[in-house]
Amino acid sequence: MGVSDLRDIAVLEPQPLSAYSGQTVAIDAYQYLYCYSTVIVRYREEEVYTADTGENLSNILSLAKGIPMLLQEDIDPIFVFDGSADSLKQETIEARETKRKDAEAEMQRAADRGDVDAMRKYKARTQRITPTVIETSKRLLDLLGIPHVDAPKAGEAYAAALVEHGYADAVM
Repeated sequence: MGVSDLRDIAVLEPQPLSAYSGQTVAIDAYQYLYCYSTVIVRYREEEVYTADTGENLSNILSLAKGIPMLLQEDIDPIFVFDGSADSLKQETIEARETKRKDAEAEMQRAADRGDVDAMRKYKARTQRITPTVIETSKRLLDLLGIPHVDAPKAGEAYAAALVEHGYADAVM
């Protein structure tokens, strides 16, 4: 189930972070990292989020910028990382990969034109949650003392189960 599918079964209203003050919030780590990383890649210079090895580590900057906002609001986060993909999600995974390849081609066309703004826009759409992104994110969370768990399957479902069983108050 994708996040956008929730609109079919619930009314979603934006809430300020302060609405969750004093609560434990389970966070779909993949969704969080992808959303924030695309913003970092689009609006920051590449050297800000690229390691000496050339590896894109926008996830570290994403966590470093986002976690303080949660803690300032007295929110206790639990990051939930996806496990193996369910066979039902295979079509979605393939569609996402097609979109990434299309964005890579558009990024190259923008580079050929010298259109830096378009290059950044399309580069943001090519972001992937790689094993390095997962490993470095978990390592940073450990260093910060922020709990994280590995879901057996979909992270958002596991996050919802954490709420259902009383380990968290809400899902983000």
